[in-house]
Amino acid sequence: MLEALSLVEIRDNLLDRIAEAELEGWLGEIEGLRVSLAGAESKIDQIDSAPAA
Repeated sequence: MLEALSLVEIRDNLLDRIAEAELEGWLGEIEGLRVSLAGAESKIDQIDSAPAA
């Protein structure tokens, strides 16, 4: 489950970066970060729903 832990760290970092971008008014950056966040969350969901080996 190391992959899932790394993805959770990435997700948390993206959330922090989105918050910073919102505070700074970096509108273009926010959209790109949200796309990346959606991808990370999707992958986390896939791993969480996969049957245990």
